[in-house]
Amino acid sequence: MKYLILFMLLFSFTGCSKKTEEQLKYESYIEELEKSNVSSIEDGPFDLSIYYDKILDNEIMYRLILDKPTELLKDVEVIVIHNYQTNDIFPSSGIFESKYTLNPEIIDVDNNNPKGIILVGYIDYEGEIDDLNIEFKVLIKYIDNNSNLIKHIFAVS
Repeated sequence: MKYLILFMLLFSFTGCSKKTEEQLKYESYIEELEKSNVSSIEDGPFDLSIYYDKILDNEIMYRLILDKPTELLKDVEVIVIHNYQTNDIFPSSGIFESKYTLNPEIIDVDNNNPKGIILVGYIDYEGEIDDLNIEFKVLIKYIDNNSNLIKHIFAVS
C-alpha cells in the first residue's frame, strides 16, 4: 500500500507538470500571432475565408476555411485566434494531430489530402452580431513543392 501511495505521489508531481512539444508549439504560435502587426489578408496560394454567425443568444460560432490551393501545400499547420476574451482553446490543425496536404490535383481524404481545412470556434457574445468588432489573426505554415518552409500571417476583421 505504501508503494502505491508513493507511486501516485511521484506521478502526480512529474506527470502533470511537463508540457508536450505540441503544447509548446501551440502556445508559441498564439504568442507570435498576438505580437504580429499585420493589417489585412495578403495573397497566398489558396483561398482563406472567415465567417461568423450568432447561433445562440449568447454565443457566436466562427469558421475559418482554407481551400482551393493553387499549388501543393504539404504538412499544413494552421491556427486562428481572435481579440475577444475566452477560456476556450483556439482552433488549430496540424499541431496536435496529423498534418494535411492540400493538393489541387488530388483529393483523397483517407490519405490526409482533403479539399480544404475548416476550423470552428466559439465566442461568448450577447450583443447584436452587427455590433461585433472582432479581429481574427491566422497563422498558416506549410512546405511548398520545392521543400521550402512557408509561413503566412493574416489579419481579418
